Amino acid sequence: MTSYIPLGGVWEFLDDQPKRFMGFPPDAQQFHDTIVLPSTTALAKKGEPNPAQETDFLTEVYPYRGNAWFRTVAELPTAYRRSMKLYMERTRISELWVNGMRIGTRDSLCTAHVYDLSDFAACTRLELCIRVDNPEYPTKGGHMTSRDTQTNWNGILGAFYLQCTDRMHSIERIKAIPDAAGRRVRLELHTACTANSGWISGQWEDVDGEVGILEKQKISLQRGEDGIAYA
Repeated sequence: MTSYIPLGGVWEFLDDQPKRFMGFPPDAQQFHDTIVLPSTTALAKKGEPNPAQETDFLTEVYPYRGNAWFRTVAELPTAYRRSMKLYMERTRISELWVNGMRIGTRDSLCTAHVYDLSDFAACTRLELCIRVDNPEYPTKGGHMTSRDTQTNWNGILGAFYLQCTDRMHSIERIKAIPDAAGRRVRLELHTACTANSGWISGQWEDVDGEVGILEKQKISLQRGEDGIAYA
């Protein structure tokens, strides 16, 4: 069973445009402001207001360049969980700490930022601290940060939640290996399941729109060097 815990609401906020804190999260005492997420720093009127009224491109009413820190303490239900992920649909470069431990960073501008928190799945209390940075993109900008399209905003937008499952059964990724001569395709499934076997079913559709059913069948799982099970 999969459940979702929304993370939207009032978060503690720290304006760190000069980037005083890098590589480590600020102490809780440093957070003297709040912000409602999902939102952007501009919508929340963080930073200095811009009196300009541009005519050739979008006006950033509250320009923001640098780190934005968001912190909250999430109380989780006591239901038993084996797997947990944090999902942020739209944001900038992000870095995450949970209970003081650095989890990692993500820099995609076009896909969701997802963090695996399964090591904390049994916890009933999570201290989440997120750093979002908007100047240092590997792409050096583009239409997703341009002042002609949506401006280089900072913040977290869209779906924002914890995804919890009571069993580690989800498929991490699928690789399709076609065999044109044999008119077949081999699927390589990568899953976090700890079992040696499992069941799979599904359906397929070819280029002509013909739909076929993959009947439920038992498969064997092999664990690779990366700890992922391969079918």
